[in-house]
Amino acid sequence: MSKYRKGVFYTLILFLISFILYIPSLSHQLVWDDSDAIKKKNYRYQGFINLLVPKQSLKKGNYYRPVVYLSYLVDQTLWGQKPFGYHLSNLLFNSLTVAALFWFVYFFFRNLKTEGNLYHIAFFSSLVFSLHPMHVESVSWIAARTDVLCTLFLLLGLIFHMSSYRQMALVPLAILAFYLSLLSKELAVVFIPLVIVIDFATEQIKKKNSLIKYILYIAILILYFYLRTKSFVNITPVSEKNINIAASSDFLRYFDMLIVVVSSYYSYIYKLLVPVNFNAFISEVTKDLYYLIPSFLILGSILFALIYSVIKRIKLLYFVILWISISLAPSTILAIIKMTPTSLAERYLYLPSVAFAMATGYLFYKFIYKKTRIMYSCSLLILIVIFYTALNINRQKVWSDDLSLWGETSIVASNSCLPHNNYGSSLKRAGRYDEALLQYMFVIDKKIKCRDIERALVYNNLGTAFLQKKQYVEGRKYLKKAMELNKYYHSPHMNLGINYLLSALDTKSETEFRLAVESFENSIKLKPNSGLSYHYLSIAYKETGDLKSAEIHASKALKLGIPPAQKRDALRILDEIQNSDFKKD
Repeated sequence: MSKYRKGVFYTLILFLISFILYIPSLSHQLVWDDSDAIKKKNYRYQGFINLLVPKQSLKKGNYYRPVVYLSYLVDQTLWGQKPFGYHLSNLLFNSLTVAALFWFVYFFFRNLKTEGNLYHIAFFSSLVFSLHPMHVESVSWIAARTDVLCTLFLLLGLIFHMSSYRQMALVPLAILAFYLSLLSKELAVVFIPLVIVIDFATEQIKKKNSLIKYILYIAILILYFYLRTKSFVNITPVSEKNINIAASSDFLRYFDMLIVVVSSYYSYIYKLLVPVNFNAFISEVTKDLYYLIPSFLILGSILFALIYSVIKRIKLLYFVILWISISLAPSTILAIIKMTPTSLAERYLYLPSVAFAMATGYLFYKFIYKKTRIMYSCSLLILIVIFYTALNINRQKVWSDDLSLWGETSIVASNSCLPHNNYGSSLKRAGRYDEALLQYMFVIDKKIKCRDIERALVYNNLGTAFLQKKQYVEGRKYLKKAMELNKYYHSPHMNLGINYLLSALDTKSETEFRLAVESFENSIKLKPNSGLSYHYLSIAYKETGDLKSAEIHASKALKLGIPPAQKRDALRILDEIQNSDFKKD
């Protein structure tokens, strides 16, 4: 271990740098879908076996990521719902990933038989990775820890794999790390092709032991997919309705898919090289001609460089190209099938940036650190650090809360529906109803392209904003429009019921009380486990004198679970009914 003492020192320095850099994120609030992610019941399992293979009644998640769910469960146990603890975990996971990268780079270049100080190469590479501004989304956003955990275990798996060149006994550790990476995010399927690329570059691929390792890795992958099918419900099929294609022939359809792939790769590579244009919500892949021409030219040049580097055995060059290409492939597939509202995302650059950081660190070491005076090389390094750090910290400010995030995103993604909707919702929660109305109306008046389910969400939120302003009649119009756009959406029915109920409490209108009851019942038909709908229905029944129904529905609401404020109201209703003449009789 004494020969690694200097490496341990560098590792600690990098850990501290990466942790200190993201300290501003510790004061951030929950943003975007953080609340949904940490409150989901799909990770509240009983026992480790149920974590890997949930009971049938719990199979409601769109993702199978037990390691991530376990991390949320630990955070929840330690911190409750306080954002600080969840952000602290993200910072620790990111710092550990930086530390793991240092040793991955070290062992990779050692097996590549690279001349020079490998610790310095590993340090420069890991420093670039730790500071890269495109990582802010992955670190500052709690729900994006999936990429961090996946990369952490994947790097550990690759370290153990390279160490197994000399000690086969380390293969089980490589397998374990690979499996934990898979259980963090599906992206880890790239582990096997990356292993093959590393073995090819380090000239290990022809050895007999390599085939045994590949078979074991494939067996683990098969096990993962088997458990995934036992635990995973909603699998988005690759169908024409998911693909960004409006073509009448197979040729045009596949050509359009090629355009999406090329444009996606170019966008990601550009963001790696020039990390200055940030956007948390990229809903569509750019297909404009002015964008596609450089895309094809750049990717064509990269393909030529790949072929040339393989022929000329320029190992680092083809390793970097293949690493970035392979690790971006799953993200590019997402852009084709449109499985999520965002076609591209900055968090998907976390793993690909490993190769970018390695190339940058190596080039800096070989052509600047070794070839120039120490004063010049250190000055350039300081400038890079200052530039990356400034961009990083500035970007962290955007992720501090929903108002900052969606305020900025609604500007840079002004033609997307959901950023305006989410910004409006953030303004509404802050009590800025008039500003919220402007965001919702912007989507409707400008006729921004939206799917019906997204437009229904906007109309529902617009209706609730008018509800907050006690403009009940105006609000009903938009809530009914939301129902027309998405007949399976329960929230407009519940909110329409609240609308009628609040109005009826002022006017004492029997008609409005009846309409409120009908709306809540319609909401329950669409979502039988909606505790809030049962709660508000109990209030409507109580106000109309049907105390028996009020008691039944208040009890049902408590059983299903409702927020603390509504829970207090439900308990009060039950207490009043218990002490009423109805109960005494």
